Amino acid sequence: MPHYNPRAYLRSMANINRIELTTTSVYVFFSDGTFWPGPYATVPCTFLYHATEAQRANWQLVDQDTAVEWPDLAQKLTMAQMGR
Repeated sequence: MPHYNPRAYLRSMANINRIELTTTSVYVFFSDGTFWPGPYATVPCTFLYHATEAQRANWQLVDQDTAVEWPDLAQKLTMAQMGR
């Protein structure tokens, strides 16, 4: 029988609350209080590397707050891509 880990279960239930954009990275904040840093120069954020500041700033939460979409870039960053 697998070991039940309540923290892992609660973590899997977390949604994206907000994101912050810097000149080099995107920071994704989750409802469980954790965050994920995504440097633009690394996968899966490379599509943001050459984007303009305006393109990066135009984002929206989609898929019941489990992904961030950049409509101007036709790109999406999912929780699965962040290892969640």
